[in-house]
Amino acid sequence: MNTKGFEYLDDIGTFLFVSVVLLGAVGTVMWVFFSVGGDVRGVEAETLGIKLIDSIVENGNFKAGVFEEDFRDDELMIRAGIDKEIINDGSFYFNLGIYKNGELEKEFEEGKGSFKVGCNLKGSSKNLPVCYERELVVFNEDEKFVVKVLTGSNQEGGRI
Repeated sequence: MNTKGFEYLDDIGTFLFVSVVLLGAVGTVMWVFFSVGGDVRGVEAETLGIKLIDSIVENGNFKAGVFEEDFRDDELMIRAGIDKEIINDGSFYFNLGIYKNGELEKEFEEGKGSFKVGCNLKGSSKNLPVCYERELVVFNEDEKFVVKVLTGSNQEGGRI
């Protein structure tokens, strides 16, 4: 009579073999997945630019209050939902200029100023910021304006 629950030692060997194979497969998949580095600087720069544009433009027209005297960098970042401390930590930059007939009417600039030059440099160095640049036409009471946005990110993206 079999009172131990197994008949042969082959059951233990098979169990151990299958366990080792499964643990090896899971370990390999985890090693491959977590060893991949992620560079999200371009996505961050684009997201920053889109947030800035969305905070002052709606349906091709400026939102109320953009041309008021007290509407400055701080108010723009509050509307865009951007934390000033994060922008000024040295990893981000933005410049948003509003032009009328080619002349600068209003400008918002915050972050690491050297990115303005670094964005124009070509290369793929980790030391250079990845930038996003966009230009769009916006109307305000039948007046035509051009909004130019330049954003940059050089935040270190670690391993995922």
